[in-house]
Amino acid sequence: MSKTIIQLERTGENKRKANLLKHRSRPEGLSREFIITEEGLE
Repeated sequence: MSKTIIQLERTGENKRKANLLKHRSRPEGLSREFIITEEGLE
């Protein structure tokens, strides 16, 4: 059984959004946007 489920969504060329769908101690619906670069994630 999964304790954490994160949905990754493409929002642009190098942009992604991570949506928290299931977590044992965090509320559902939290999200963060990030950019994929040559050096890693920003």
